[in-house]
Amino acid sequence: MAKKMVKKKKKAVKSTGETDDVQADEFVPDSPNDIADDAEEEEDAAEEDDPLLQYEAAELEAVGEARARGARDAGHYAEAEGLFRKVLASRLDTLGEAHPTTVATKMALGVCLHWKADLDGAETMLREVLGQLRKAHGVRGAETVSAVSALGMVLKDKHEFGEAALLLREASEVTNEVLGSSHAEAHICRGNLGGLLKETGDAAAEGVLRQAIDGLKGSLGEGHVATSASVVNLALVMQGKGELTGAEAMLRGAAQASRHSMGAGHPSTQAVFAQLGALLEAKGDMQAALEVHSDALSGFDAPAEASKRVADRVAALLQRLGRGADAEAVLKTHGVYA
Repeated sequence: MAKKMVKKKKKAVKSTGETDDVQADEFVPDSPNDIADDAEEEEDAAEEDDPLLQYEAAELEAVGEARARGARDAGHYAEAEGLFRKVLASRLDTLGEAHPTTVATKMALGVCLHWKADLDGAETMLREVLGQLRKAHGVRGAETVSAVSALGMVLKDKHEFGEAALLLREASEVTNEVLGSSHAEAHICRGNLGGLLKETGDAAAEGVLRQAIDGLKGSLGEGHVATSASVVNLALVMQGKGELTGAEAMLRGAAQASRHSMGAGHPSTQAVFAQLGALLEAKGDMQAALEVHSDALSGFDAPAEASKRVADRVAALLQRLGRGADAEAVLKTHGVYA
């Protein structure tokens, strides 16, 4: 902030046009621009010190984050990302980068980016968060373990299985030690690890997934996203072993539970529908597969990238069943082409 009155070293201008440095201990009035700047800075400082304004900012941030989490959990990832970024920018300004609330917002944004399939963005955000949490809480803090697990899942989806395995095993082991093996978070970590074992073809995957599913159903419910994810992974393991009937029954139950809990259009429900439809196609039951994919398509309120993929699958099945006109109508209705 500019001072109202300052000591300045001035140049005395002689009549010859030459200048000499003169130490002038004199008061120099601010210019009009300085006065305006001073007023603005004083107003900003007053706002920073005003408890009421600080409270209002915190309330707005909390409402914004609640909206962001709601959008994310409903599967509206682009909307959620925008909301999270606005809240994060505000909290960086009001609380600073290292504040626990700011770090929690960055963690939530990182998870959102993962679910949005922005794997590089998610990895960058979650690595930063994990470094902050390990420094603040150590390796056994609950927040740290959540970040470890989240980053491990991102790396699994990037097929970086070596580091993913280290992180997911760490998360599972620490959660079992700190919270107990029957805690919901322990079941989630176990399911995440089982998904990785499935991806790498590890024979232990089936046992780990079955244990996780039993725990998840009891602690979070059959329709929870974590339960559905583990069921899909177990069904894939069973399908790989040729146990198609058992896998189908499991997926049908999961689809019904997820639809009831999350809604037909939620990405978790859609993932179960997709796997069930693929399994029925593998069994050669095209009519049943068409019914499942059509059911999935009916869950979307409006055309979107996800609905276009499902519409394309429905159209392909209709073509195979000799219903070309119906296939074309589906593609037009759902915006695959005009």
